[in-house]
Formats: sequence, C-alpha cells, structure tokens
Amino acid sequence: MKAQSNEKRCPKHLLTIGLKEVLTKVSNSQLVAIFLDYDGTLSPIPRRVTKLERPLSETSRNIIYELSKQNKVRIFIISGRSVESLKRLVGIDSIHYIGVHGHIIRGPDIEYTHNALEGFKSVINDIRGRIIETLSKVEGVVIEDKGVALSIHYRGVDRYRSREILEQVLRISSE
Repeated sequence: MKAQSNEKRCPKHLLTIGLKEVLTKVSNSQLVAIFLDYDGTLSPIPRRVTKLERPLSETSRNIIYELSKQNKVRIFIISGRSVESLKRLVGIDSIHYIGVHGHIIRGPDIEYTHNALEGFKSVINDIRGRIIETLSKVEGVVIEDKGVALSIHYRGVDRYRSREILEQVLRISSE
C-alpha cells in the first residue's frame, strides 16, 4: 500500500478555501477565533490503529501558521489527545492547544488544567494499571495513555471479541 503524500492528506476544505480568501474574510473583524478539530478534520482518522501519530500535513501546517501570524486571529486545535501529542503533531508554537476534550489548554497566553483532573489521578492510575494488565496482551488492542485519560482502541480486534473488550473495560472502570 502506497503512503499518501502530505498534499493528499491536507483536508480539501483547507485547500479549496485558500489562505488569501480566509484573510480577506477576516480582515474586517476585530478578533477571530478559529477552532479546528485534529482527528478527522485536520488529519484523517487512520484506518490502522498502529498509525495513531499522524503528523499534520505541511500544507495544512503552513496555512495554519500563516493565519496565526495575523494579529486579530487566534487558532485553537482541539482533540481528545494530550496537549503534548497535539503539539508534537502540529508543531506550531504560536497557537492554542485544547487537549483531553477541553480539560487541558495550553497556548501563548494560557496554561489551564481543569481542577477536577487532580481528584481523578489516583482513580485513573488504578484503572490504567488494571486495563493494561487485562488488555495489553489482546492482539489488536492499542492502549493510548493520555496521562489523565486512557483511550482503548479495539478496531483491530476480531469483531467477535469487540463486545468482550468493551465489557472488560466497563467492568474494570466500575469496580
């Protein structure tokens, strides 16, 4: 299977609108906030779970970077991923990153962590250990540790075992 070029991985809506058109549309605004979801919007959702770390295409990165240089534009990249993962994949320091579904926000002028996360750390650590112990040996399961959350990817598991995996996760989480 041939790897996609960066150009083909750039979302069509970013290529068809064009940077000049976006800049023209925002030129009469006092302040513009642009919120972009990473997985499925800026980067295609990978078919194989082993390809979770898919960097932003160079074309998309350039468009977002050019927009971020405008004084009246603020860019926010949103994801269920960790902020560290987003920063690594996008690679632009001058924008804002919203990770773990809004629980952590980092940017040039903000450093925010929802205070509820502190109370869950020990619970999450306990669940993390039991999930890893139970599921790490199951072929096709990928456990993505986000620090304050876990994602259990099981689309690589035989479809007949999917329900079993889900039941194990629910059982462990509710104990």
